[in-house]
This record gives sequence, C-alpha cells and structure tokens, in this order.
Amino acid sequence: MIVTVLGASHLGELPGLPAGDDTALLRVVGQGPVPGHVLVLTPTHGLVAAREQAHVLVAAHPQVKVCVLPLPHHALTLTLIAYELLSGPGTDGDPTALLLQVRRSAEASRSVLWYPRLRGLDEPQPTLRQGLTDLVRRNGWFRELGGDAADAVVTSGRTGSPFDATDTVHHLAGAPALMTEQLGAARSIEVPVEVERAPYWARSTTELTVLRVAPRPTEALRPCRDCGAGMLDGQCPFCGQGPVPPPEVRPPAGYLASAAPARATEPAADERPFAHATAGAAGPAGADGADLVPGEPS
Repeated sequence: MIVTVLGASHLGELPGLPAGDDTALLRVVGQGPVPGHVLVLTPTHGLVAAREQAHVLVAAHPQVKVCVLPLPHHALTLTLIAYELLSGPGTDGDPTALLLQVRRSAEASRSVLWYPRLRGLDEPQPTLRQGLTDLVRRNGWFRELGGDAADAVVTSGRTGSPFDATDTVHHLAGAPALMTEQLGAARSIEVPVEVERAPYWARSTTELTVLRVAPRPTEALRPCRDCGAGMLDGQCPFCGQGPVPPPEVRPPAGYLASAAPARATEPAADERPFAHATAGAAGPAGADGADLVPGEPS
C-alpha cells in the first residue's frame, strides 16, 4: 500500500504530490512494485486535482484501487499524520484500518495558520478594526482551519497564544521570530517539508500543526469481495463495491418438493377441433362428453 499527500513535498519515505501535475501519482506508483491499494490525502481545496491524478493512475493500472480522502487540514498536518502512522507498527494490514486511523487522527489534530500581516487575505475577510490595526504595526495573526469557512476568524497574536503550554507545535523551517514568540510556552519543532500555496494564504503565511495520533482501530471490518479492504458503512472506500448480497436460501438436504404447498395451475386449453363449438350447441360443458379430457369421468 502507498500513502501520499497532495500539495506537499516528500518527508522521509512518504512521497508528496504536486497539485498541478496530473501524472505525479502515476510516477510515484511506478517507482516500485505496483501496490494493490493507494491512499491519497488532500486538503479539501485539492480534491479535484487529487481525483484527476487518481483517474490517470487507474487508467494505466486498472488493478490498483485508489481512495482519495479530503480533510479540513493544510498539507503540513496531513503529511505529519501520514508520516507518523507509516512509521508505526501494523501498517501492512487492512488498508481501511489505516484510513480510519488517519480520519481519527485528523479529528484530534489542529491545523493553524499564522500571518504576519493581513494584506492579501481574502477569506475570512478581516474586520475594519483588524485592518486598521494591521496598517499601524506588524501584529501577527492566527487562524484555525476546520469547521465552516463562513465561521472562520483571525485573532491577534498580541492578545495571547492559541496554544497550551503542553502543546507541541510543528511548523515549516525558517519561521519568523515574531511567530515563534507568539507561540507562548508551547514547544516548537521545525519540519523539513515544503507545502504549496493554498487559497487561505495571504502574502506570507506559515502553517502550524498540533499533532495527535489516534490509536490503531481494533474493530473487525468485513472484507470487500473485490479488493479485500475493509468495508465502511456498507461500501468499500477503495474500489466502491457495495455490500455483499445475502446468500440464496436453499431447502435443507432431504427436503421434498411435495412438502411445499401446491400452487394452483391454470387448466390446459382444449385444442380439439370444434370441442367448444359442440359444447356451445349441446348445452353445458360436458353434456355430451365434448369438453371432457379423455379418461375423465363424466
């Protein structure tokens, strides 16, 4: 199985994918033995680009099953989640179990952005007061990803850090001194990875991550009848197969067909010439034996 992240460079053995190259995923898979399953993690804004790369891969290798998983995080957080999970034990098992672990780790982790200034930030739109404050001095601003984009807000780094003293904050190398100062008592770690520009960037933006890795799932998942990955909510997340149909109910051994209630049958049509004509002329059917089946008592 291969796990990769759209919009980030490689980190150790974890390959990254440039969003603007439709054949990037195909090249990653072609670097070694063709895997049975591929999991592509992408920020929500990169879903279309990730699917296009998956289509190119499947067209070249129809046997490969690909799952594209969009998550409300920036590429740094997704890279760290994938890297930590692939570095741990038990990654050679059910690919759906790894997918579940990624989801739960994403739910527990935080993706934060730091802006030295708000110029160039389109969403969320800064308030008038924030804009005026930003013109006067280099303030430093934080924004957390996730949730409804309409509810997103930016907060001043001078009013306090959004992190706890027990948090470990991962960020890209070369972070500004003002940003590290505004992290407060939280521990900071530089990550040797590069991420691509995203819609939530301003003129200058630094991605921050608080990573919390979820434990490996222990629940048993019914395997897909096509690719063997575990089923989620009745469907395989990798090949799209639906639930297994219920087995055909067959009678037990020794079951006699005569034991079942007899079904009424339609009487066979009498094809003898003039039979009905004779009955119509002579009165009720069978009055002269015209409509009786041979051998039937009159």
